Amino acid sequence: MKLHIIDYISIFLYTILTLYVGVRFKKKINNDTFLIADRNLSFFASCMTISASKVGAGLLVTYSALVFAYGFSALWLFGGYVFGYFIFYFFASKLKIEADKYNYYTLSDYFRKKYGSTTAYLISILVFLSMFGWILTNLIGGGKIIALISGFSFPTAVIFMGIIIIVYLVAGGFSSVVKTDIMQYLSIIVIFLFLLIVISTGGLSNYSTSTTSTIKKIEMGKIIIFFLAGFLFPLGSAELWQRVYATKSIKDIKMSLVTASILYFVFGFVLSLICLRISRLTIDTSSETALIEGMGVLLPVGFAGILIVAFFAAIMSSADTFIFTSSSTFVQDYLQKIFNLNNDSVVKLIKIFILIFGTLGIILAILLKSIIDVTFLFTALTLSIGIISLASWIRSKISPFSINLAIMANILTTLIVLFTFGINMKIIIFSILSTLIFLFIGEIISIVKGRRTSHNIA
Repeated sequence: MKLHIIDYISIFLYTILTLYVGVRFKKKINNDTFLIADRNLSFFASCMTISASKVGAGLLVTYSALVFAYGFSALWLFGGYVFGYFIFYFFASKLKIEADKYNYYTLSDYFRKKYGSTTAYLISILVFLSMFGWILTNLIGGGKIIALISGFSFPTAVIFMGIIIIVYLVAGGFSSVVKTDIMQYLSIIVIFLFLLIVISTGGLSNYSTSTTSTIKKIEMGKIIIFFLAGFLFPLGSAELWQRVYATKSIKDIKMSLVTASILYFVFGFVLSLICLRISRLTIDTSSETALIEGMGVLLPVGFAGILIVAFFAAIMSSADTFIFTSSSTFVQDYLQKIFNLNNDSVVKLIKIFILIFGTLGIILAILLKSIIDVTFLFTALTLSIGIISLASWIRSKISPFSINLAIMANILTTLIVLFTFGINMKIIIFSILSTLIFLFIGEIISIVKGRRTSHNIA
């Protein structure tokens, strides 16, 4: 896609605006502002940042590929998300009360309080791996998308995005994530609706179209996997827990979750319409780039800059979240607890690891290629966290042994499946099954050991 002067102006203005919003603060920020936005997010800010954190390159590329394959049946994934947010709605109230009382910062803080340090350290492994994985997913997908639209090389696109994100994260931490998320999600909504209108009213008469549908009938098994993945995702998303901690009241977080789930489903519907419109074109492309190449064909000349801004907003709103969450997880769940660091030291170290993990993410993203495969792998890790979180909520007295066993079994199973079958949807199925089975086995062992202990005492 050839860029015109107006496209370069759009990209330049959006980049400057993002940096300005991300680094500008009315007063010097304190540690709690950097770490958790002073636990004072309003309904609007909370809703926008929850919504923005879920619309990234992984979603755009992987979901669009599913729509091209299965049509509107792929919306089962978003249906699962909405149901997952509905369930999380009830869990969030209890979580918010505990977070304010015990000063939680990370997902692992919840498990540390309820099940001890060993469980917290183990769950932190899953959280860190999944968060860092989502960094790669967004940078790889984002780099491919921006390179395809702009004509920049893939490494240039990845480096450009990564540097912008690192700059404003180091300046303001979690507060910068929230501030830029608001701007980015509003940009996503406006631009994608605009693109839908332009594509829908432009017609397909000037383009080569296919009268034969390539959409396959989806099997019930995949519908179940899509719905289950969507359902478990909120419970396993460490960044969502962080936003619950940061929102100022239970009322605000409830309103935010309801509104965000509606917006998320609407976004999925709009994206599905765009993908189905594009699927009628006879263009030779891969599933990873079909959405972008199709838009490039259908949009009028001079719209490339707007398209780049839309994808910039989507990618950055997720990538910054995952870079911050992976850095804060590593520092607060490990370094702070092991070395008993104060918050001044924690903030300094998080800034250092934002730079380290951001740079490492850029390097690995340039070296790796397939975003869909990477998405399957880190979805599996996120879903296992969701299962464990759900189990701890339903059965509050679940034994730490059961959780520890399930985490270790999940990591081992994931590695076995990874080296046996490679990365595909099987890794998600085996991850879910191994976590469920070993949670159950762990509880049986704990109950039996408890009865033996009681019998011996008697």
